[in-house]
Amino acid sequence: MKPWLFLPLALCAAGAQAALPEGIAGPWYNPAQSGHGLTLSLADRGSRGVVLWHVYDPDGAPLTLYVDAVVEGRDLVGPAYAPRGMRFGEFDPDDIELPEWGTVRIRFDDCDHATLSWDAIDPDYADGEMPIDRLARIDTLDCVLPPPNTIPSGLYLGSIDPGHSGVPTAALGIVDLEGRLWGYSGELEGQGIRLSDVPGPTFVSAVQPKAYISNPVAPAAGGSISVRLQLLEPNWSSFRGGRSETIGSWAVTASGSQARFPAPALTPLGELVWRTAPESVAKLVQPVNATLLAGTYAYRLRGQLVEFARTLRIDPDGAACLGSGSDCEYRGHVSALEGDAGLLDFRLQQVGDPRLPTYAGRGWIDDSNSGRRLVLVGENGSNGLALVATRMEGAR
Repeated sequence: MKPWLFLPLALCAAGAQAALPEGIAGPWYNPAQSGHGLTLSLADRGSRGVVLWHVYDPDGAPLTLYVDAVVEGRDLVGPAYAPRGMRFGEFDPDDIELPEWGTVRIRFDDCDHATLSWDAIDPDYADGEMPIDRLARIDTLDCVLPPPNTIPSGLYLGSIDPGHSGVPTAALGIVDLEGRLWGYSGELEGQGIRLSDVPGPTFVSAVQPKAYISNPVAPAAGGSISVRLQLLEPNWSSFRGGRSETIGSWAVTASGSQARFPAPALTPLGELVWRTAPESVAKLVQPVNATLLAGTYAYRLRGQLVEFARTLRIDPDGAACLGSGSDCEYRGHVSALEGDAGLLDFRLQQVGDPRLPTYAGRGWIDDSNSGRRLVLVGENGSNGLALVATRMEGAR
């Protein structure tokens, strides 16, 4: 049986702690382009969404896109699929095909106005955005949006108390427009970060980075923001379960932006402090678009004794292949819906076992002492992913 409305969601677990109000659900459209519109539904207490975009293909034929969305602050974002194959009257679910169409994001200004943006995979569909308005409201459902994010976006440098390990470490991350931090830690090398780049499952004793993903929770005393931070280990790298959490405080003042977190449980680390990253460490590349992003990137899998060369290829349409040479160990998509802010979205699915959860998260491109790098940080609901790669000149 093939999935339809019960497609597995993309498991952007860091966004699952945010929620939109039930009253945001219902029909939406662009009044200047009446004739197509969207139907929004929420699930899991407002942390996930299903969006049906009733639109048309380039030939004018009706097209319904199914968006498998998660909540990111005031946004609904996720992959869009264009189902086809089931014949009327037969309704055989085995006939359904679910090709991925692209990525769709809905950003809510308030409960009656939003912006719809999309990044299509098929070049016959131009990328774009448009304003949309609520067409009708369900009177019995409340609609109070989460407060706007006040944490400045951009690159942040983390300093980590070594605790019992005695090994100084540092971290680098990006705060997105929803106030969430996506970061990783590695060995401190000069003013840059030396990384071990391991996506997904690996083996015991491999050298791997830690992934950090934070989510604003609520305003705190003194004008600061209470933030929940997760520390995630790649699979098999830790006998402590691979995930721990801590609640910290993010202060935004006239003198700068800084977050402090006590040591997460189950780890030997001490306090974590995040501050705006100086350009001597890394400079964020912005804007980012499909042309700048497309190319072939090299990264390493650092084992206990040897290193393994791998590549990440990103096509002009955002399709991604991660593996060794032409063999794709992971396939997915990298998009730049918020490329003006230097932010990327990605999803990677293991080819050998598609039943495994999809890795999803955010990324960026920066310039550092090591040259220009592509960074992806995310998770699959249980394990973290941190990948840093450099562009292979002349390769496509």
